[in-house]
Amino acid sequence: MGKIGYGYGSEWQLLRYLGYHRDFLNNQILLITGGDRIAWLDFGFTLTNKPLKQDKEWIGLDFIEDPVVQGQWHAFWPQSGTAQNWDAVGALDIQGRQEWLLVEANAHLGEVKSTCGARNPNSLDKIKSLSLSYG
Repeated sequence: MGKIGYGYGSEWQLLRYLGYHRDFLNNQILLITGGDRIAWLDFGFTLTNKPLKQDKEWIGLDFIEDPVVQGQWHAFWPQSGTAQNWDAVGALDIQGRQEWLLVEANAHLGEVKSTCGARNPNSLDKIKSLSLSYG
């Protein structure tokens, strides 16, 4: 969780909608995804992030307790280095099945662009092969 500006920034706007305009946000997401219901996960707390009042974002897929899913995730994505942090995570019900909505708030396309910071050669190879497969 980075430093949130009061009244500006993509993460602040997302948290504003989650806090003050949740029904509107949910209705828009359900309209776009064809979902039936969405339940947002609350964040945890940490003592290491004092400027943010001990808030802690979800990291990687640590919100999923299913060992089968965790095993598949570990086989799919490199587990060394820093995992993804999510600005919001929602459990989305679509036609009787649960899907996960992983949100990283970005205000413009420049924020979406990134360079891969992986250093482990095996991790880099895995990430590159995934980007070729899904890219």
